[in-house]
Amino acid sequence: MHKTKKIHSGSLTLSLSYALDLAEPYLVKHQQRVAYIVWRMGEYGKIRSKQLRDIFLAALFHDIGAFSIKEKKALKTFELDDAETHCIRGYQLLSNNFWLTKVAGIVRHHHRSWSEWKKKADTINQDIVLGSQLINLADYVERLIDRNIFILHQSEHIRKEIASLVSKQFHKYVVDLFLDVSEREEFWLTMNSPWLTDLLLKEGPLKNEEIKFSVLLPVSELFRNVIDFRSRFTATHSSGVAAAGKKLAEVMGFTKRERELLEIAGNFHDLGKLAIPDYILEKPNDLTEKEMLIMRSHVFYTFSILSSVEGLERVAELAGYHHERLDGSGYPFHLTEDSICIGSRILMVADLFTALIEVRPYRSGMDKREVKAVLMDMVRNRQIDENVVKTLFNEYDEIYNYVLKKQEETQKEYKERFSPLEK
Repeated sequence: MHKTKKIHSGSLTLSLSYALDLAEPYLVKHQQRVAYIVWRMGEYGKIRSKQLRDIFLAALFHDIGAFSIKEKKALKTFELDDAETHCIRGYQLLSNNFWLTKVAGIVRHHHRSWSEWKKKADTINQDIVLGSQLINLADYVERLIDRNIFILHQSEHIRKEIASLVSKQFHKYVVDLFLDVSEREEFWLTMNSPWLTDLLLKEGPLKNEEIKFSVLLPVSELFRNVIDFRSRFTATHSSGVAAAGKKLAEVMGFTKRERELLEIAGNFHDLGKLAIPDYILEKPNDLTEKEMLIMRSHVFYTFSILSSVEGLERVAELAGYHHERLDGSGYPFHLTEDSICIGSRILMVADLFTALIEVRPYRSGMDKREVKAVLMDMVRNRQIDENVVKTLFNEYDEIYNYVLKKQEETQKEYKERFSPLEK
């Protein structure tokens, strides 16, 4: 396994933000479009660069706490009665991540109106107040846009709508910023353009920022929870895969950096499930053939999203190949053993092992004898790596207990911080 390159902050955050909106075509790039509006307003208002950087990051992740597609669609169409829940979830997710702690408070209050703020805040100049008001307005604008209508045919109506909400929903300062930057057709056409991501990457507040490798693990844990907490049935799956992959690599003599890469890849391995409809993820019995084809696409999305991030090519390969098989019968690339590295082979086994020992709506978790029967049958069919499977069973109790411990930690976090918010 190779060393990771430097990771471009903008590339990482834009790709992950895109992934959050992938499940519903009408929502694609919603958070990027909000971030664009915030960025243009902030530049026009000469907001200091570090503050604008944090507001921009908060905009990219402002709906991270909206777990279900139904909830996301209701937000977009102004049909959600309770906007607080996803704000609280977003705050809890982000505040637990040292790289994103500063943006958590902004996300927590991004639906708070100015009429609510002015009861507690004397001025718009407080960082959280200004940041949340900018995102509130930008989010409101993006939700007003009908993507089936040419953008310039509705821009003036949107401007008038925002102007009518001054001092009620929005502070006059942020309304004036918006009205000034949205006067030109270019503002609207750029926001609606297919090259918006490239513009934000090359010119946005994160254009020159790189992150250390040490940041990548907590970011992967953040998205692991976003992915898995969508369903109580999978709330600890990725934490189990990451733990199993890391422990197998340790037993097999991998370096610390290689073990960390496998842990990160394990956390990210189901990232593409953000593109899968809720009814498929939550279905309590076997999927139909058509549903299975949709479910299988998640691995392609995992690979595509991660490989688009400069510096994550290795993680993309490890995570994106976990449903490949050595005999070429896997998916989505139908690779054969010559093209599958040892790290990906480990993650294949880690994913299978974790899935087999977990309780699912349609079956109980398997014991050691049952797990061995399934995996050894796959070894005989030349689907998975025999040496990795032998390592698993040579150290079964140690690996099993380590995985169980990590899943119990994640389950505790889910129950204490997130499940009480579910309806």
